[in-house]
Amino acid sequence: MFNFNDYDCIGFDLDNTVCEYKEPELIQLVYDILSNYLVTVKNYDPEIIRPLDVDFLRKGLTLDLEKGNILDLGDDGTILTACHGTKPLTDTEIVSIYGENKQWNLASHHCKNFLATWNGELSEKIRSSIDYFDVAVPLLFGRVIDSLDKKENSRESYNVWPDILSGLFYMFLKEHFPEDKGEYYPALKYNPDKYIRKCSSKLIEWLKQMKNAGKVTFLITGSNSQYGAFVAESALGQDWEKYFDIIIYFARKPGFFVQKRPFCASDSEDNEIPISDLKCPGSYSQGNWSDLFDLLAKTTGKNDPKCVYVGDNLIQDVYTPSLFKDCDTVAVVKELAAECDNKDELFVSKRWGSFFYSKQDEKFTIWGTVIRKHAKICVPDLTWFSNKPFDTQYPEFQPCDEKDNLRNLQGFQEFIPECFL
Repeated sequence: MFNFNDYDCIGFDLDNTVCEYKEPELIQLVYDILSNYLVTVKNYDPEIIRPLDVDFLRKGLTLDLEKGNILDLGDDGTILTACHGTKPLTDTEIVSIYGENKQWNLASHHCKNFLATWNGELSEKIRSSIDYFDVAVPLLFGRVIDSLDKKENSRESYNVWPDILSGLFYMFLKEHFPEDKGEYYPALKYNPDKYIRKCSSKLIEWLKQMKNAGKVTFLITGSNSQYGAFVAESALGQDWEKYFDIIIYFARKPGFFVQKRPFCASDSEDNEIPISDLKCPGSYSQGNWSDLFDLLAKTTGKNDPKCVYVGDNLIQDVYTPSLFKDCDTVAVVKELAAECDNKDELFVSKRWGSFFYSKQDEKFTIWGTVIRKHAKICVPDLTWFSNKPFDTQYPEFQPCDEKDNLRNLQGFQEFIPECFL
């Protein structure tokens, strides 16, 4: 059974975990900025600037950047469904491109080791959308491919990803927050209520219960200190820092869990002056899990404190800490509630099907398997926990057989706490 009370130290991601965004507005903002950037700066066809196709949106889609294809992958790298641009590919077409088994070697490699394709040369060939900051990217990518195909039908390869990546840097470069550049940060700074949800009083009370139970709480976010503090204050209120003993900004996950970058002062993160004497409470930038764990051990007085980390990014927050640092994890996945009650069209894609499982192929998606293998439990949001006492026990995922793929979404629900169903 899973119980937060069994842990000495409890950590959280910030964006889309503790602090939730208003997803429709956020996704529309990202798409608008990116598409306008590609047209005005990179000279792409203005036809890509048009309303969102909500049914095309789904987290977890994978881009074959050279072939211009968008893929939904099974847990072994098998291509479940695919598009060229935004045009659906038949099974026959998929086989003609990727082979009889519908497997792209690089996709199989990607599914076995996400970190191998995170940076470097391979990241220029394959890319998965993994959160609501980039969920609109496959749609934009597909529309760009469509526009290029109209001009030249015989293309064998594409090179649009560097331009899209340039647009993402334009939006999210951390120096742009204080400078009011990149359009994204100014939009949120001057109208936070349009994009950021206020945390419920129940969630705030639940965080208080955690502190009152004597747990060491920590926050690890990829956001820089200025933007991270802005989002946290917008969601939790001016006194938000009191809910966390240790706050780490610009953590650069997943590298935080596998590399050895030094910690820096959070108020001078651009200077990157290393800090070796970490203290709790404390606020820092960058750093690494090993040094944080030593601080948690010192703070709790235990040589091997039991830690759990809660987050929404299945690569950064679930897969990597679980696989490489023996840290238990909890997955926050909005699609869970949406698919169970089939109500929220933004999180249920008729075009791509389930985020967790392909009924047609009787196979888990890569993300369904990541959750089952690397998370103790999966919930749609933190508010779900806050409706129950802090020390509630939940049935957790059981070790899954590699060959155990013949289940449907109802089968996936067997691993979800009974009180959620």
